[in-house]
Amino acid sequence: SSSYLKYLVSLDRDVDVVGSRRTGDSATSFDDDPRIQPKSRSLSNFFLSGASLSSIKLVQQSGLCDILSEFMVYGIPNATSSYTCNYPDFQDALNYLGNPHNAWSDFVNCEGLSDLEKLLQSRLWEIVMTEVKYIFALQTVTDHFLACMNALNAKDLLLDVNKKKLFSNIWELCEANLTFWTTFVYPMVRWSIDTAQPLKISFLEPGFLSFAEIFGPYKKFCSEQTSCVNYCKHLTRSNIFFSAYLTWCEAHELCQRLKLADILVTPMQRLTKYKLILNTIKQEMGDQIIIENLTE
Repeated sequence: SSSYLKYLVSLDRDVDVVGSRRTGDSATSFDDDPRIQPKSRSLSNFFLSGASLSSIKLVQQSGLCDILSEFMVYGIPNATSSYTCNYPDFQDALNYLGNPHNAWSDFVNCEGLSDLEKLLQSRLWEIVMTEVKYIFALQTVTDHFLACMNALNAKDLLLDVNKKKLFSNIWELCEANLTFWTTFVYPMVRWSIDTAQPLKISFLEPGFLSFAEIFGPYKKFCSEQTSCVNYCKHLTRSNIFFSAYLTWCEAHELCQRLKLADILVTPMQRLTKYKLILNTIKQEMGDQIIIENLTE
């Protein structure tokens, strides 16, 4: 075990981890050349975390270490998710997720805009950018944690882990938000890019009025969220193979130092964020029409 530990530590120094979100991909994906990717911690985290020698030996003998090390170099098989949508600009909408503008002023003609109008643009851009970051968080679960679990299952590992109890229907959440993004949020941005005109909240109105229908899957996820987090914590304490898998996944830069349990609570936080942003706009705007639309 000591020689294997030295091998894992050497991977930290010498091997670049595959895995970054590519511009134009519909989800988090893994590039082919590991040399161009930033470094990430490897399974040595698990071995240095206080795991017993017997646990280390069992994990090694299972082949899990070798497989995860292979994923680290070559990427997780079938990691990129496939989504379908009838919206004509679906692919463009996905591409923009991977390469958005830095600020709304990069494509909107600001000449003649009042301070209040600029404030509205900032609030609408907050909706856009927080949606981009949130979808990325969802895809980190579907295309990293879940994809890794599926790849390990295909090699007859971690078959005792109940993926529905761990992830619930998070795949459906990702599809819901991609629908909201593609059908309502991105068209608002695309129109402003093409015309240089300010972002219009009217693009978002039908999306929010259809909120209950689009985001229906959240009912199931939010009702099971606490159970998912508790199940994750239980597996971490009781299943050394799951603990090694989780340590490897969470060490990746995609997680931005967040634990899986932390990411699993973001959907509830995102749902409340929409109303907070809209209420902020309502308080700041003086246009009665806008206020009435926001109230609705």
